[in-house]
Amino acid sequence: MSRGTALAIRKKGGQVARPKSLLQLGVTNVVDVGTRIEGNLVFRKSVLFKGEIDGDITLKSPGSLLIIAQEATVKGSVTARNIVVQGVVKGEIKCQNVRFFDGSHFEGILLYERMDVSPGSGVEAESMKRQEYKEPDDGTDQ
Repeated sequence: MSRGTALAIRKKGGQVARPKSLLQLGVTNVVDVGTRIEGNLVFRKSVLFKGEIDGDITLKSPGSLLIIAQEATVKGSVTARNIVVQGVVKGEIKCQNVRFFDGSHFEGILLYERMDVSPGSGVEAESMKRQEYKEPDDGTDQ
């Protein structure tokens, strides 16, 4: 796991546990270093993104987690319930929870419910608004 992805998982009774693997975080998809994408990506599960993209990343599942790793560069919109930024995002972030780690950089529009910014991160938001997160439509009729 990249530097800084040590996220806490709260257990019943309020105990805090550190996940031992990406699978414990629910991450089943990895876009690795050296991958360059021009276009949009849509996932139904959580993602560790280490590549470069000129396009949008959308996660369409409740409880989804998008980790934008230290090596990653995103130019576009990212949408997920939970977003961890360790790399660079230039565009728009739409989420319920966002966490910016030391060394991360964000420029653009930020729509969120809860935000955590570590010292050493760079957040340059043109517009920042707290709002209730709405899951993206998954395209299925219910």
